[in-house]
Amino acid sequence: MIDPVSFLFTSYFKMISSSINQHFSDLYNVEMQTKVVKFDGYNIAYSYQIWKIKQDNVCNNYRQNSTEFSLCTVKAKDLFRQSCSYLQQDKNKQHITIKLQNMYCNASINFKPQVAMVTEPKKKSTYQIAQKKCNTAILESMGSRDKKVIKARKVACEELETYSK
Repeated sequence: MIDPVSFLFTSYFKMISSSINQHFSDLYNVEMQTKVVKFDGYNIAYSYQIWKIKQDNVCNNYRQNSTEFSLCTVKAKDLFRQSCSYLQQDKNKQHITIKLQNMYCNASINFKPQVAMVTEPKKKSTYQIAQKKCNTAILESMGSRDKKVIKARKVACEELETYSK
């Protein structure tokens, strides 16, 4: 059984060491932190450690949808820029404010959004369509003795030749 003085000393020591560890962790930001910030209609998730935003974790919550992920990363860049600007205006800068400002300002400069754009496919020219028909007919007729297949190849490739002249 532990005597009351030892128990009190142990409790006090745990409290002090926990407080020191928490202070060290807060000061140097050694543990990975993950944040989700609602910004401009997006829940922007990002992680940071040692006062540096992990770029490969930004917007991970949208990674399954490339269009949404792209838009989220563009919004994240804007979030970092606005956070930097806001923290630069703070007149009462404490150590943690300076660290946050540096973190967001660095991210606003270094973070590269993933820009994805979905466009309509280009229409194929009549020559490209004829070329595809001829190539397909050639493949179908290889090793075939069927007169219909051979005739279809001849017709398709003759049509292609009209574009070559």
